[in-house]
Amino acid sequence: MSFHKQVTEKGIDNLKRFNCYSYLTLTLDNEQLNTNATINNERITQFHCFLSIQTLAQLRLWDKVDTKAWKAPIGVDAVFNLLTKNIIKHKHTPTTLKRWCGCAMFWYEHNVNNNLSEALLEFRVGRTVSYSLPSDNLIALLSPKISPVESASFYHFKSDINVKLPNKSLRTSRSTISLISSQFYDELKAIFQKSNSKHKISPSKMTEFLIHFLDMYQLESWQVIFVEWLIYKLQSCKVSTTKNYFQILIKDWNLLNTIHNLTLQTDSEAIEALYQQQIDRHKTEKSKNFFTKRLQDLHGFCSSNLNLPPIGDEFFHVNHNQKHTRSGLISDPLFTQLLTHINTLTDINAFDKLALQSICIISYRCGLRINEIYKLQMRNIHSCSVGWIEVRPNQFGDNKSASSLRKVPLFPLLLKHEESIVSEYLRYKREIAKNTVTPLFNIGDDINKPFDKFSVSSYVGAFLKAASGLSHLVFHHLRHSCLTRLQLMLELKDANKVFPYFYSYAEEQHARIHSLIFKKTLTQGYWEISQFAGHESPEMTFKHYFHFSDLLAAPSANYYQQSLTLENAMKQGFLSRRQFQYINSKVNNVTVAHAYKRLIRSLHIQSVVDMKEPMNQPTVNLINANKERYSIELCHSILESISQGIDIQTLAYKYRLKQETIDKWLKNTNYLKSLESNTSINNPGLKTYHRHFHHSRENALTPGRLKTKEEKEYIKKFNIKLRDYYPKHIKEIQGQILYALTHRSINQSGILFSSPKALTTFISELSFAIPKSHWRAITLYMKSSTIKTEWKESLKGLKTISGKEGVITGRSGHGSVRLELISPTEQKMIQNNHMTKYSSHLLVYILYFTFVMVANIDDMN
Repeated sequence: MSFHKQVTEKGIDNLKRFNCYSYLTLTLDNEQLNTNATINNERITQFHCFLSIQTLAQLRLWDKVDTKAWKAPIGVDAVFNLLTKNIIKHKHTPTTLKRWCGCAMFWYEHNVNNNLSEALLEFRVGRTVSYSLPSDNLIALLSPKISPVESASFYHFKSDINVKLPNKSLRTSRSTISLISSQFYDELKAIFQKSNSKHKISPSKMTEFLIHFLDMYQLESWQVIFVEWLIYKLQSCKVSTTKNYFQILIKDWNLLNTIHNLTLQTDSEAIEALYQQQIDRHKTEKSKNFFTKRLQDLHGFCSSNLNLPPIGDEFFHVNHNQKHTRSGLISDPLFTQLLTHINTLTDINAFDKLALQSICIISYRCGLRINEIYKLQMRNIHSCSVGWIEVRPNQFGDNKSASSLRKVPLFPLLLKHEESIVSEYLRYKREIAKNTVTPLFNIGDDINKPFDKFSVSSYVGAFLKAASGLSHLVFHHLRHSCLTRLQLMLELKDANKVFPYFYSYAEEQHARIHSLIFKKTLTQGYWEISQFAGHESPEMTFKHYFHFSDLLAAPSANYYQQSLTLENAMKQGFLSRRQFQYINSKVNNVTVAHAYKRLIRSLHIQSVVDMKEPMNQPTVNLINANKERYSIELCHSILESISQGIDIQTLAYKYRLKQETIDKWLKNTNYLKSLESNTSINNPGLKTYHRHFHHSRENALTPGRLKTKEEKEYIKKFNIKLRDYYPKHIKEIQGQILYALTHRSINQSGILFSSPKALTTFISELSFAIPKSHWRAITLYMKSSTIKTEWKESLKGLKTISGKEGVITGRSGHGSVRLELISPTEQKMIQNNHMTKYSSHLLVYILYFTFVMVANIDDMN
């Protein structure tokens, strides 16, 4: 009837189209359906009625009707009687308009659109409920317009509800007497009973009683704020009115905070669900409305002090018998802009940016709820090519339901730049988190504490609203987008052509994901999506997460490629004889698409996509996908794992590296292991020793780990500076590192130089990361040196210690210098161990792993 009302009262001027789809947006007046859109602060139920070409042909005839000579029927019965006026009735003939339309849908499915799946047929006949997108959101998907967001602060977006409070902070009590919830109720009830018909108390006196009550007991924050609210109401209300408010709200407020832990909720949807549950406890419409207004007042008062997440103001202005489905989808350009904006945030570090981007990516591509991402641990993501994510309960949170226990694929669902972001985050995280129960995602210094859900949700929601201009978008719509995208994958061929800004999977990736998730039949496909989403059945997924069921139930592009005969074209009202013959003379094969173009012109159907202004998909280079980024600590972990017998392919999956990269590292390591030196050991014979490994570590692939925090920090800074400097000085860096590694011995610290020029060059080449003040030179055999002046010049600015001086008489030589890197913990070590100097293996550690990661043995040979 909504369609009938729209056409008869408002006409067909609002017909819109994109691709091969034409639709009319209807507002449904049915309290049994959820609302799904908000217009002018009013929640309504919007439905996009996608029209077949047969319907368009009938609308063209309708448009020619003389409304003065013929009046449209009014009411359901009148419409039904007119439709069935000339039909012979028998016992199986439908007796209502709803049943008649259902039968017509079955006929249409069998005779016109026989590719319609059983699930969508159930939707079309009304047995399964699914809600359309708000009209502005649909247009934003088809033709995205993204506004710049100026703020570059992550925590700028974390704002509380702006409410007027009598005090800036909660009143505190010095008392140590606490109350259980039942006593709290009894004590407050006793205070209000002091005022009755025989003995009335003024608001000011009641305020004194309540303040005294706060001072007398040690209360929890939710109890304090409730009493504060009562005091606040006494400023403008009578005692009897405030007493009534107390009686209406106290039990629900107590239940919300003791059973449901209201103050621990971080998601707006969770708060609304709890409030809705309390509203539904009231029987009559009058009591529901009264309770809702009081709850709104209390929520606005306490939200700031209790740090509750903001909820939509429209929540308190709806018929609470009619629930709301948050229909909403996020386009790929908008999501890419979100990832790009995260890179510009100034108040979180690079690692936290990767974490925030990865959280958004996993929700947008894998459909995980924010609570599910929050409680993921290191052990919940598999080290394999698919990267299966396990959603399991643990100490950080329970699953929402038994159906939420599941595994979902990760890497096959990601676009190339998204995979680079997640892979880099996992590499960093696995370097620093050795415990498998460590939270997978953290933002901040404490890696053992999951991220703040409220901050993440607030930032993402605020950005999406500001960038898109759509006030209904929140973090949870990332999940909506994932599940609706899977429905498109299941039902719509060439989805990337119909929705180029929402469905970005290329044909090869589409086929790979389809074979991974779906089986053979379309019916099974919907069960698999519901399992993927963590739902008990597809009914929940249809009702809350599928927003293109209306479109998918309409004929697809393939239907419009069918050939038309003159008889069919005229019989169905598509084309006149003259039009058909004209088109046939031009193309020699008239199709449904030719008739559709004619109907578009005659009905003046407006395109929602601006064809004159093509849109450019954001192509910001978030991360260079072809360049892996790694650190010395990562290299150490991988080589150490190889020496313990772990398979290289397993390590490549775990740390998200190319296997060729690890093979190169291993090859360079074996080269360094092959370097040997001849050392005299108190006898005339010479024995061969490794240059870098003591005999106790001859089977190891790496030097021993650094032990102090200062040394690890030094390594980290060196690694950061090397990344920028190395690409422009490849040959110089490789040459100096190779020299150092072939001129040192396991028996002595430092690097041996027999030429002043070589020493100067080495220090100069490494000055980008190691200043001159960090070096110490130990001179050897300088008394007999013939180049003392050159040595003196090269040692300027260095801390110098005299080693073996040699003798003046006898054979002369050049002398030599052993260069050491002063340990960052030298002062501490000297003080605690009575040493005169201290040089750890930090220098060799740096040069060894730098060579392993950057050298190319084949080129050097």
